[in-house]
Amino acid sequence: MAEKDIKKTPAATQTVQPSADKYTIQELEYASTKVFGVPRECAVAAFKGCKKTEMTVSEAKQIIDKFMKKEVK
Repeated sequence: MAEKDIKKTPAATQTVQPSADKYTIQELEYASTKVFGVPRECAVAAFKGCKKTEMTVSEAKQIIDKFMKKEVK
């Protein structure tokens, strides 16, 4: 009986990027000095108009950077 050549193909590899961890606004405010390099008061003011209760560090950084670059009138 002839043996069949069975080639094993590697399973399709999926490149799943892990979702970024989300933190509460309060956690981001308390860590603002270490993570974003701004005083806690600045983070509180930056998040004041934000309607989110949780966000990633990169989202928070964008909000804080935008707030810090606003012109003071």
